[in-house]
Amino acid sequence: MMKLHLTPLGIIEEEDSRYTIKLFSKDPEEAGKIFYKLLKGDREIISEYLSGYKGLKIVATSIHLYNALRKLGIEVEYSKDKDL
Repeated sequence: MMKLHLTPLGIIEEEDSRYTIKLFSKDPEEAGKIFYKLLKGDREIISEYLSGYKGLKIVATSIHLYNALRKLGIEVEYSKDKDL
């Protein structure tokens, strides 16, 4: 299972076949909207990073981002561990 580390700031990263999505936004609701657009509307932007992965797990390390993503109907878990 793949974990995506989400923070209110960031970029999509790849390191040793590990992908990380970090969102560029200090506003957690805006970050949630950006992520929602990436997953639902602009899938081609990240399809090369996510293609072939099943059982994708999203973990938010910001409670505000977690709440914003949940508000948008995105299944996400919360972790206080900033170094996922």
